[in-house]
Amino acid sequence: MESGGRRPEKKTIRDQGICQSCINFSFSPTHLQIIIIYITIIEDENPVQAQDFGKLDNDVTIINDPLAQDRERRVNSYGPLENKSDQASIASDSTISSGGRRYRHHHEERHRQSIDQLNKRLSVSITAKDRFREPTKLVRKIEFTAFKYIAAVCSVNFLLGKFGFSMIFAIAVVIMGGVGYWYFGTQPSKKDLEWQLDNQQEEVESLYTSEGETVEWMNFMIEKIWRSIDQDFFTALQSMIEDNIQSIAPSFIKGISIYDLDIGPQAPRVQSIRVFPPLPGHSEESIFGEASFSFHQHPAASLSAERGRIKPSPPGVTVAVQTGVTSPISVRGELTALYGKLRFKLITGPDLPFISKLTVAFTNVPTVETAVMPLTNQINLMHIPWLKMLVNEGLKIGLTDLVDPKSMTLDFQQLMGGTAQDTAALGVIRVEIRGAKADPSVVRLQEIEDSYATLSLSNQPKRSMSSTRVLTNDKDPRWNEVLYVLISRDDISADTNVDIRVWDADKIKFDDVWGTFSIPAREIIQSKMDKLGNVIEWCQEERVAFDGWAPLDGKSFEECQMKVNCKISFHPKYITPKKDVIKETDIAAKEEAENEQKAVSVDPEHKSGILSVFIRQGMDLEIGDAEELAEEELKHPYNSDQVVSPYACLYLNDSKVYQTRSKLRNPSPHWNAVSEHFIKGFNETTIRISVKAALDLERDPVLGIKMYHLRDLFNDKGNSEYKEAQTWFPLSDGVGFGKVLVTLKYKPVHLTIPRELSGADVGTLIVDSVQLEHLSGVLDSSRKSVTRATLSLNVDPVIEKRLKPHDLQPNEIAWIDHHLFFPLIMRYRSALYIHIGQGSMGGHKATGRVWLKEIPDNEWQYVQIGLFNSISEQSKEANRNEDPWDSQGAFGYAVLRVKVVPGFSPVHTHLRSFNMDMVGVDPFHTEKMKAKEQHWIREQGGTTVGSNSDHADEGRGAHDFGSFDSDTGSTIISNDNEDEDEENSADEYTREIFGLNKSSKVSKHRVLRKATWGKDIVKQHIDNLRQGFNSEARNNRTVAKDV
Repeated sequence: MESGGRRPEKKTIRDQGICQSCINFSFSPTHLQIIIIYITIIEDENPVQAQDFGKLDNDVTIINDPLAQDRERRVNSYGPLENKSDQASIASDSTISSGGRRYRHHHEERHRQSIDQLNKRLSVSITAKDRFREPTKLVRKIEFTAFKYIAAVCSVNFLLGKFGFSMIFAIAVVIMGGVGYWYFGTQPSKKDLEWQLDNQQEEVESLYTSEGETVEWMNFMIEKIWRSIDQDFFTALQSMIEDNIQSIAPSFIKGISIYDLDIGPQAPRVQSIRVFPPLPGHSEESIFGEASFSFHQHPAASLSAERGRIKPSPPGVTVAVQTGVTSPISVRGELTALYGKLRFKLITGPDLPFISKLTVAFTNVPTVETAVMPLTNQINLMHIPWLKMLVNEGLKIGLTDLVDPKSMTLDFQQLMGGTAQDTAALGVIRVEIRGAKADPSVVRLQEIEDSYATLSLSNQPKRSMSSTRVLTNDKDPRWNEVLYVLISRDDISADTNVDIRVWDADKIKFDDVWGTFSIPAREIIQSKMDKLGNVIEWCQEERVAFDGWAPLDGKSFEECQMKVNCKISFHPKYITPKKDVIKETDIAAKEEAENEQKAVSVDPEHKSGILSVFIRQGMDLEIGDAEELAEEELKHPYNSDQVVSPYACLYLNDSKVYQTRSKLRNPSPHWNAVSEHFIKGFNETTIRISVKAALDLERDPVLGIKMYHLRDLFNDKGNSEYKEAQTWFPLSDGVGFGKVLVTLKYKPVHLTIPRELSGADVGTLIVDSVQLEHLSGVLDSSRKSVTRATLSLNVDPVIEKRLKPHDLQPNEIAWIDHHLFFPLIMRYRSALYIHIGQGSMGGHKATGRVWLKEIPDNEWQYVQIGLFNSISEQSKEANRNEDPWDSQGAFGYAVLRVKVVPGFSPVHTHLRSFNMDMVGVDPFHTEKMKAKEQHWIREQGGTTVGSNSDHADEGRGAHDFGSFDSDTGSTIISNDNEDEDEENSADEYTREIFGLNKSSKVSKHRVLRKATWGKDIVKQHIDNLRQGFNSEARNNRTVAKDV
């Protein structure tokens, strides 16, 4: 209505801007009613005439001023505020004096006048222009919608009539379809409209009144910035969401991919925020506060069934789920409402954005409302009441892990691609587990038979667990093994305990626990914390926290029936002095000199340390075209046109220690996976990266591998207390190509490990000779012609080699130059047995044993093994304890010349577990080419590949198998041709070990490959029941995965 009360003239459809062709279209009565109602609303709102724009004098600046236009548009669209202001003034007048009442009345009058002026100016704003365009847009959309309805109804009626259905049934189907579409796809949310109007009204009041400072300035800025954020900024966040969803997904989901991540144009609103005043003990780098927030989707998003770039849409993400049997299923999830209150802790830092970490925790479970739309954006399943309740309750349960006292920490440096300046671990806890004892009554009651011990942290038992060998001893097992676990600041802040558990192993059901000995990690490292739980100090020297017997059943030592004998010690990392970047020149020089004096040089004996591996991303990962490969050995049957779903595996000394998640159909994935590991010897450690392609119901082929010696990656760091390197790992020798970006950090610790205990778990045991001496008792040295020997490892399945009588030396009972190669997977839990027999029909008469943990790496050793009564390496008696046997046996002794070469070798190709892990890859391809080159040069009478040393170093793979003779150990060689003999010996070992390489071909037929995959699963379950506890399958449970 106009101010004069006169109703404006009726405007024709053409005057309102609607084209004449729209009138000729056939509308349904419902559409005509919508048009009439809409036109009536427009006329009642008294739109400004087009010619009125030419009569403006004083308001021209408002039209040209974008800020004024935005302010006017916000004020007018949110409605007049006179009623609310009047009510507020009346309530306020009842509590103030008469003088104050006059001042309040004057203030309210000025406020109403300003609002009236804004409303008056708004009549010539851009909003008025938009009203002339709205009818045209509306009618065009109605035309298109009507066309879709008519086409759908005609099609349905035609089909129903063709198949003989009645008219009543056809009408019922059309009505049900229309109602269902309206209810599930286009029903607007009344709560969203009310929330939007209320908040916009409060926003206008707060922005254009001077009643004190609020958080509306923040909401105003967030709203403007929110629409300008580039979606590429959320690449790292997208990867984190994938990992979090996959960590809680059921086992039948093989892969998850996140795409079409949209934050929406509607920004969340902060209702209130406050920062707590600092308290004594607060960290100077921390900011603590509390904030309440709310969010509702834009009301237009719920009204629009087709959302384009201009149409507003709520925040959401599309998730592609790979189930393993079908193509990925896409599900769209959208956030429609969110309310909550949280507490936060900001930790400042020196680098952009000057915030290193953010820790948040909800005060209570927030209220969440979502929309779930599978396959299409037209149907929202959350309109079904029972499903809505189920999903919302599931979200509440999932969010309970973020409710105080639990929290979530975001590392801004990691999100922005930065790296920390130090390792997260403070040091390593070394636990020597000697043995355990149990009262006989407890053994009979609990049926304890097979025992083993584990070391873990209470807050993450699966990721940190390491275990001993399983012994068939139910009373007093003696392991004599050393286990390690890293400890970090977060573990100390979470009051983590170091748990030593003794278990009873079982093949069918879950393992039973004898008992647990727990000691707080804070007590072990002697840490000090402030009032907020931040670690500010810990022990900087090696210390023994416990040594002796400890109860396992929680009772006192005098009353306990189960106890464990162990030694617990803490070994801290070397501290890197902090250096400020910005300082005055004189002060900087002085403090730098002081830091150099305070810096502790690394002890040469401390060769162990903490290695942090950050697998950042892959680049150009693809399957190569087999037809383009020149070498026949590298050809494969896989399709080079398919997009891979890659994941990376990390090997340290060829022991698989970590595996990332697979990224569904992404040739350039961002894994951002960080893991820290304890390494025993820096100079001998190798690191291997393998990238595999996850396939459905098949063994995963290896796209490529790459190995480096750790010392080569840090060759420019010298003997510093902190080493860091970032390098690309180019992938080769597999079915594909690509490269992986890896960041490495190394920090030495205060720990000295004997050389025989600092070797690798994976390697190759070489037995060069076996000689029997001082035979007596059941063994007769005169029966040389019928003497035979069998060497075996006590693993499951058993690996054994035989020496026959006709291979003996003429003048002594010895087998010389009969090289035996044993593949090692768990070297520090394995022993080498030698069985001696005499006669053609009898069995073994004497047995000797040596534990491989007594033999150092890469060094020839003469080992003397005493011979005792014959016993099988698989018997319970032989597996009762890990005690060493006397070198002077009851029936004489055997002298073996042995050497352990760390890492994979062609001998491992005979292991089923190796072939399953290395599908489609030849990890020894480079070494074989190098060995052939060296052998050819020697045959030509030349030197070694000295002239091609650069090429040899570049192509050096996991191990130099030509260096078996690098350290002769106790071997005595006194001739003048020592170097030549050693070189010829190395060449002989190289040819022989590569001759043991067993090529594993991949079937060309997909059906056979899938059948092989099914056979692997069945065989794995059978082996778990048939094999013993010290098998490769049980050893693989220690591989940490990205969770």
